[in-house]
Amino acid sequence: DNAGKLRQAAEEALWQCWFSSGDEEVTTAMRKGAALMEKESLQEALQVFSDLIEQVPDFAEAWNRRATCYYVMEEYDRSIEDCAKVLALKPRHFGCLSGLGMCHSANGNKAEAAKWFKESLKVHPCMKGPRIALDRIEREGIVETHLTPRVAKAMDALRRGILEPAGNRDGVALSWDVHQILPRGAAEDTNPTVYFFRVRVRNKSLGMKPVRSLARFYVLRFRGGHVFPLCRPTEGGAEFMLEPGEEYRYSWAFTVSRELEDMVGGMLLERLDSVAENEEQRFLQASLDNLAFSEAPVVPMSRVESLTQGHFYMGQLDLRNVCDS
Repeated sequence: DNAGKLRQAAEEALWQCWFSSGDEEVTTAMRKGAALMEKESLQEALQVFSDLIEQVPDFAEAWNRRATCYYVMEEYDRSIEDCAKVLALKPRHFGCLSGLGMCHSANGNKAEAAKWFKESLKVHPCMKGPRIALDRIEREGIVETHLTPRVAKAMDALRRGILEPAGNRDGVALSWDVHQILPRGAAEDTNPTVYFFRVRVRNKSLGMKPVRSLARFYVLRFRGGHVFPLCRPTEGGAEFMLEPGEEYRYSWAFTVSRELEDMVGGMLLERLDSVAENEEQRFLQASLDNLAFSEAPVVPMSRVESLTQGHFYMGQLDLRNVCDS
């Protein structure tokens, strides 16, 4: 929280610095143009910023505000031209870099949009807008490229019964446990069976930059040998970000018609400061060790609330039809 608040304060201070020219008349005109934009008087705002550009052509924020006007007016090529002026004056203007991504995305040029979103994140790794936009363009392909081979390998390992320790690197620690939940008034051999899982993820290296989750997978082996994979992106409430030294805990439940024997899992993480680097530097592969369900304690339903404490509960997934498919 403290790191996030510090970043937000620094970003706000930087925007104020960009907005202020040191000339009171120019600052007053900038405020007038911003007020007109808020009222959606775009043509009037455009004129204010155009007049400012004529008066002080080296004032980057006047170009940036006019670029924003053009974007809102759906004149994307003109906005791109003004963004080029901004970056000639302030090459690390992350707002403008992100704006270029938005313009190219609106023009249907996804590859060019991704390039500029990455450039903005290179300067400001925790900026939410370009991060979300880049996800829309890239996430499906990233999951397919980086997790699908791991899922296939894990399925093969479970089928052959050859399981290797997780051995995570890069300062990320993962651990998990499982409990079998006994419904109220039920015997231990009653179908269906409910398993309750808890996972702990820790960015344990103090010298490491923040990371965030992109996707996770699990591979289950049922009694009788049936192997079943689950692979999901961590979007919305399932996504998390960890500063150095922080940890995230989550939990969920599976309802099954046949007992589980083994389960492995893992996740794909992204280094927030390396979005523009090569894929090996950008992504982290983290693994969860095999869970042996023969060792899972059986607990009554009344214990679930206490087990959930301190964990973000993801819900219950019904897998009773898996072994019948």
